[in-house]
Amino acid sequence: MTKQSTLVLEGREIKVRLMAERAVRGSFVHVDWLRVTFQLRKCPAPSVDVLFPKHIQDPTDLYFGSGQRSDLEKVVHPHLNELTQDELFAADRAYELGKQVAQTLGQDFAIDSQLLPGKDFYKYRYSLSRKGYPIGWVGFLSAANGKYRKSQDKTVHLNLEGMGCTFAQHGWRELMADFIDEHGGLITRADLALDFFDGLKGGFDRVKSDFLSGAMDCHGRRPAGRANEDLNAKSKGSSFYIGTRESGKLTNAYEKGKQLFGCEDDSNWWRVELRYGNQKRVLPSDLLRRPQDFFAGASDWHACILAEHGAQYQAQPIKCTERLQQQSIDAEVSRSVRWFMETAAPIALLVLKHLPMRVLDELFDEGKKLPTRLRKFDHDEVGATFANCFHSVTGKGQAGMLTA
Repeated sequence: MTKQSTLVLEGREIKVRLMAERAVRGSFVHVDWLRVTFQLRKCPAPSVDVLFPKHIQDPTDLYFGSGQRSDLEKVVHPHLNELTQDELFAADRAYELGKQVAQTLGQDFAIDSQLLPGKDFYKYRYSLSRKGYPIGWVGFLSAANGKYRKSQDKTVHLNLEGMGCTFAQHGWRELMADFIDEHGGLITRADLALDFFDGLKGGFDRVKSDFLSGAMDCHGRRPAGRANEDLNAKSKGSSFYIGTRESGKLTNAYEKGKQLFGCEDDSNWWRVELRYGNQKRVLPSDLLRRPQDFFAGASDWHACILAEHGAQYQAQPIKCTERLQQQSIDAEVSRSVRWFMETAAPIALLVLKHLPMRVLDELFDEGKKLPTRLRKFDHDEVGATFANCFHSVTGKGQAGMLTA
């Protein structure tokens, strides 16, 4: 089979899958790329098979049994023998995270056990695949020796490409959003795609005209614009870029059909793809749960073209902020509140009910340190945002009453 015919078959499969997803979910916007960074200490713990390999390799062990040795060999690649103890800890966490991500995507997905050279300043990576075809990776440990090495060594990075997002099982976005919340992940990139399978009204000329007329302006400012018009009917087709990667919001309106099928494509399939980055924004996990709302929130123009599909939405902008630290405080306090409500509240109730006041005074001494994730902020900063975050997370009480 020629390369061209393979691309045509893959392109048609992608289109059918996207149309099916639209019919099932009733959503016109889908997530086409996702990148998330997790703190190593918050990654899921590896399984017993990985933590205790010596027991599994012992054929006389009555608990583990010798039959599981082959399973271990699939997990622990020989290259892992070259890693230090600390590096093995990171490798185990990264592998377990990738395994759970693959399960979230669906039964056709898996994490490969072979340890590969890393990407994007990560030293090592595991490949994520669908039916043997790579669709993403999980990276860990820093490949650089600069000032950010120590902080990057403490992270695990997930990169999920378009094919992985497109062919994941129905409902994967909500499951992934819950997974990110549970493990304190930070979304660093999310691409939201709106497809016009029968053509975008006005095509390239309409997009260019909308830009020049100010329809894509945001808060009275004209974003950067760059046109690549296909005057010679070349295979890649025409495209128009609005915004920049550096700003954390870049839109590309382009001929998706020609990108997939080549210059002979006559489908007139257009795509408007919005890429959000975390350069100047905190990207919420709800972006996965409600991609239409966040697509429409990018600008009035984005909302307008989404409305042409007859879609229902509540425009949700992701605003830039000069004080990104404040959003960081909000995120960390919200996670602490969520942990308290879901994990510690029953124990706290027993403490308040049954311990004497002198013990409570000692436990709740204001001079005690903040929780670990909040120690980079001072007490006043945390206090100023705690009540509002509690109200936002729980939906209970009034922030003003809580601070009284």
